[in-house]
Amino acid sequence: MDHHLPETISVADELAGPLEPAALTCPVPSRRRWTVLVASVVMQLALGGIYAWSTFAVPLRQGHGLTNAQTQMIFGLTIALLTTSQIISGRLQIRHGPRRVALLGAVLYGSGYVIAGYSGGSFPVLLVGIGLIGGLGTGLAYLCPVTSCLCWFPERKGLITGIAVAGFGAGAIVLSVVARVAFNHGWDVLRFFCWMGPVWGAIVLLSALFLSTPALAPGEELPERPLFLTLLRRRDFQRLVLGTYCISFAGLTVIGSLEPMGRAASLAPAIATLAISLLAVGNSVGRITWGGVYDRVGRASVPAALFCTGLAALAMLSLGRSQPGYLFAAIVTGLTYSATTVLFAAEVATLWGPSLVGVIYPFLSVFTGLAALTGPSITGALYDRTGSYAPALLLSAAVAIIGAALIWKWPHLDDTRPTNDNSRQTAPATRE
Repeated sequence: MDHHLPETISVADELAGPLEPAALTCPVPSRRRWTVLVASVVMQLALGGIYAWSTFAVPLRQGHGLTNAQTQMIFGLTIALLTTSQIISGRLQIRHGPRRVALLGAVLYGSGYVIAGYSGGSFPVLLVGIGLIGGLGTGLAYLCPVTSCLCWFPERKGLITGIAVAGFGAGAIVLSVVARVAFNHGWDVLRFFCWMGPVWGAIVLLSALFLSTPALAPGEELPERPLFLTLLRRRDFQRLVLGTYCISFAGLTVIGSLEPMGRAASLAPAIATLAISLLAVGNSVGRITWGGVYDRVGRASVPAALFCTGLAALAMLSLGRSQPGYLFAAIVTGLTYSATTVLFAAEVATLWGPSLVGVIYPFLSVFTGLAALTGPSITGALYDRTGSYAPALLLSAAVAIIGAALIWKWPHLDDTRPTNDNSRQTAPATRE
């Protein structure tokens, strides 16, 4: 059985840009693709719990003496590993298929939280367990359902990407509610990590068993896999890099400190927990919404999403001290930040073809990781120094809005088309 991902799949690209993907073959409609889609959403639901991190930040500070900067460093490293390890995931999937890579990710993901549970509150152990091992596992597994679904549904790149990752946005709702119930019953945060690792890891593992990709038609050519340095020289890729960093910087600044922002405004803990759930609802709904927007308007959706993310940070700054304003800003943040994965993965699929999303999109994720290392850490440091989240929110809004303006005026995409002198042998029909 060959486990390579399909290298060319698709239909005529209605959003074709200056880089036309290779001719694609739409997979025969199959009930299996709906099974893959459902399994993908469930897997993302478990992996998306990382966006409930602010639920754990407060008990780690109050119960185990971590500083605000340390809790945000754990969150930032987790997101950084989540994004950068997708490069490894994309390459492994080409050789071994999405199922095996997702299974490996599930084991690492669950193990990381178990290690954190037995850390005794030690910051270095928490950083390694959740940030390094848990982040690596999340990143390896995350890309697998996205790639699988794009291969099964190439005719609706934006919408199907949004649905596939909607569970990732909703994952924070489930985890934050479960964690709050456990804390209300006297559980320590470390005890919760000991329980979360095996249960959430098992959900990811079982979902991974249902992942697969469609068979290839005989004689199809292998699209050229561009190198990272080659991509960086292209103006279309540079545009996506700028957009990825700016929207991630602004969105993660709010997400990583959402509950502490509510506490700093003297809002009740229940309101902060509700805000996390509303942000997750917005994140989940927004992924589907932005996918539909992309299928209709294409590249113009990128600066629009950036501008809206900047407005969300300003909303938190100006309205966040009242309960209605705080909850409103939280859901708007979720709606805007949700564009991150959907728009850029769909844009990569448009420019280079769905089969190369697993290879090219992770390069963009490097810059999401860079934003994760800078945004939340700067937020924590600014708060520790000033006692206010206002400077960080103003900085985030500026980064997003300036990024939107720059992308709107970005030069036209390159007129040159990639050469493709390489081809590969005909692949067998089975793809798991």
